Amino acid sequence: MKLTRAKTMATIVFALSLVPVGAWLLPDPFDTKHQESDFDGHWKGTVTRPSGERWELEITVDVARKSGRFDVTSPTLRCSGELKVLAHADERLRLLQRLTQNFRGNCTPRASITLSLTDHHVHLTWRDADPAGATATGDLARR
Repeated sequence: MKLTRAKTMATIVFALSLVPVGAWLLPDPFDTKHQESDFDGHWKGTVTRPSGERWELEITVDVARKSGRFDVTSPTLRCSGELKVLAHADERLRLLQRLTQNFRGNCTPRASITLSLTDHHVHLTWRDADPAGATATGDLARR
């Protein structure tokens, strides 16, 4: 009986010692490296409204964290804020822009942004939520 109990205890100790080893072999569910997207990173370019108004736009996107930042600069605009990933497909990304800094008081508080992946850049379509429908388009290159 003592021999059986000793074998059982040894088996339990051995099995428990494998738990940390087994955990190292499994992927870390909090590690987002394996979820990287082609949209991730820092992008910069010129965006143009139908009126001809142009502004420089810089965005940083982290798809796995569903977030990002943006900065707009032009002779009439200077603003920045946060981006939230709404939808992600292989070659398209939909973002919601939320204004946090409005240095000249004339930036839209919210906008919908769509990024379409091309060979070496992304094509951006910007649609203001207020006033509804005001648009801008442009190409951004990775920085």
